[in-house]
Amino acid sequence: MTITYTWSFPTLETKPSVEGLTDVVHVVHWRLRGEDADGVLFEDYGTVTMEGPDPENFTPFADLTEADVLEWIAGEIDVDERKAVVAAQIDRKKNPPVVAKAAPWA
Repeated sequence: MTITYTWSFPTLETKPSVEGLTDVVHVVHWRLRGEDADGVLFEDYGTVTMEGPDPENFTPFADLTEADVLEWIAGEIDVDERKAVVAAQIDRKKNPPVVAKAAPWA
């Protein structure tokens, strides 16, 4: 089963000032959407609380990219595990273990 995965980061919670740095990302809200070739999709989501900033490698908020944020969270969550969760849920939608049906006499 081929699944296309798409990351998004709808909200970045920031602290106005930390150690002389401004708009420091503190919490990343992430979503991982998976969609198979048949259009069946599932979306996983969560948050990651970031460690304090490294002043030597600080990127100003206005200069952040999606790739930067993905790299940050990839160091905090198991990306392959999250993809496996999405794939399993898509499979479950396509092959449900239980199906509710009306009684045949109804």
